[in-house]
Amino acid sequence: RQFPADARVLEARRRLELLRSPTPPDAESAPASAAAEPAPPAGGDTLSREAMQAYNRGARHQAAGEWAAAAEAYLEALATAPRFPLTWFNLGSVHQAQLDLEAAIEAYDRALELDPTLTAARYNLALCLYEKEAYPAARAAAEALVAANPQSAEAHYLLGLILLKPPADIPAAARHYGTFLRLAPLDPNAQLVRRWLRDNGYDW
Repeated sequence: RQFPADARVLEARRRLELLRSPTPPDAESAPASAAAEPAPPAGGDTLSREAMQAYNRGARHQAAGEWAAAAEAYLEALATAPRFPLTWFNLGSVHQAQLDLEAAIEAYDRALELDPTLTAARYNLALCLYEKEAYPAARAAAEALVAANPQSAEAHYLLGLILLKPPADIPAAARHYGTFLRLAPLDPNAQLVRRWLRDNGYDW
């Protein structure tokens, strides 16, 4: 059984959205303009003036697609504030944009150690593991993402994609695709998912 012909459309769109954003697009995880006004979760580092300047410089370079300069600035910020999770997240996004999946995974893991509520970091971690074809680890990350965000259509969609890879669980993939449709019936990929479900004997 195959996943929808263009099933990666949503995945790629979400990935591009995250990589363009210098901070997680998640109002509960970070302030709306965290790059200009960093505010760490409880227990994280506060940023010195120098670290804040480096962080903001990294965010500007990242927004412009200047990945090497962004990574250099984020590493400068981490040198004095290594427990600021958003810096690790942004560094992971930069490495992901450069297709350095190992470095991206390491940075996302560090961000999640410091702040397990960073939804965007967990999503990107699962996506990096999926792209690396580390499917059992990708599944575990995506399952944790869905458990923490049961109303996220994109989380269910990503888990559905992963569940179609070895060791595949087609019924479970269909359930998550069904939840995706319930949560986002007008999503651009919804028709493709409906077609896949119908083609594989599921009534949608």
